[in-house]
Amino acid sequence: MITDDFQDRIAQGQLTPVADVEEFETSNVKLKDGSVLENVDAVIFATGYQNSIPFVDKSLIYDDAGNWKLYRYAFPVRAEHPERLAMIGMVSSQGSLWHFAELQARWACQIFNNKVQLPDRNAMEKDRSEERRVGKECRSRWSPYH
Repeated sequence: MITDDFQDRIAQGQLTPVADVEEFETSNVKLKDGSVLENVDAVIFATGYQNSIPFVDKSLIYDDAGNWKLYRYAFPVRAEHPERLAMIGMVSSQGSLWHFAELQARWACQIFNNKVQLPDRNAMEKDRSEERRVGKECRSRWSPYH
């Protein structure tokens, strides 16, 4: 299981990211470059993924530059009724996404059941602009991953 601290473990040398496994030999792993990792305890396959939502009109969820256009990383600002569609987990995270996604899902349920209201479109647009500005500032200062 991957936990929130796997990137810290990489930085501390407790996990070693490698690419291109050729074969497994008992407790060793042979890489395509010919090197062999000995006495390997576990292998985590990080195969990647591609964010793709082919059944949703791209203009609803992306801005003109191809960035997500989601209020608080969940609700499509451009949709006619943004309160009817939530994009859960569509956020870049350096830690575990599952906690974040669960909170988004709970919030979405509150909105779908009319227990909480989204702000009007102008307020969502303004919030999204500020979110992008702060996000860029934080990523440029702290994150080597984005």
